Amino acid sequence: MSLETAVETIHGDIRSIARFVKDTWQSSAEVTKDRITDKPLRNEWTYTDNHALNDIEEGDAFLYFGSKNSSIFRADTIIEAFSQLRDSSKGNYYRPCSEDVAKAKQTSLRLRISDLELEFDNESDNYGYIEVDTTDLTGSNLNESQRKFAEAVYGSMEQDAEGKSDYSRAMDMLNDNGNGIETVRIYTLKKETVLRDAKESAVARACRLSNFDGNSFFIANVHGVNNRNALRGVLKVGEADEQKADPLTEAYTAVCNATDRLSDAQAFGLYQILLPRITDAAKRQMTQ
Repeated sequence: MSLETAVETIHGDIRSIARFVKDTWQSSAEVTKDRITDKPLRNEWTYTDNHALNDIEEGDAFLYFGSKNSSIFRADTIIEAFSQLRDSSKGNYYRPCSEDVAKAKQTSLRLRISDLELEFDNESDNYGYIEVDTTDLTGSNLNESQRKFAEAVYGSMEQDAEGKSDYSRAMDMLNDNGNGIETVRIYTLKKETVLRDAKESAVARACRLSNFDGNSFFIANVHGVNNRNALRGVLKVGEADEQKADPLTEAYTAVCNATDRLSDAQAFGLYQILLPRITDAAKRQMTQ
């Protein structure tokens, strides 16, 4: 079985990555690419194989954004990381060992946070965001640092023989010919927060890709890692047999794949049932 066909979606808290074969847990860019052809994935909040490592260097705040071989979230670190991220007495940060920090810094994307020119809904928030226009298929409206960050989240901007890139295809999917999502946001810690909280050592947060619900965003600032979300990767031998069919998940997938066949009455009925739940879930996701 090829790696591509062996990738599966499971659900659980972030500790579930221990069930995957090493280095097969999917990053945000990989999940985004799969969402182009696998529409039900667009409805999943998904933990991604990315880390947001923040540190102070040269008296300034930096973000090291990485995944895969540079990842600080692995099967051998995830239990401790989970504990620290849930511990408010530690600021809800994971503080990796010095060896992992050094390795991550060597292989991750290094961004000076001030260069990201973050925007804020509230100046008192510990985080900010960059906003990405989904009609801008080359990232020309972003500055260099913003463009590198967006590329790391949504896919390479390198064009193929057709003149398209993983990034442009992702933006096309999101925009859906003007009928979809006009802008997406990428959230991360702001400079002042890092300068305050990383004085003793580098601090890290996990990452999560939101679903499509009239908008979509990527959070490089997640400490609510006990939430049950999707994760994608290749399951270890024996783990696949433990993946029992969940009737609710099967029903959910069936509806996602047949939305065009729902009657107006059925669609409105689902809307009435799910609206309160959707509102509550969105509030919880945004505050963790």
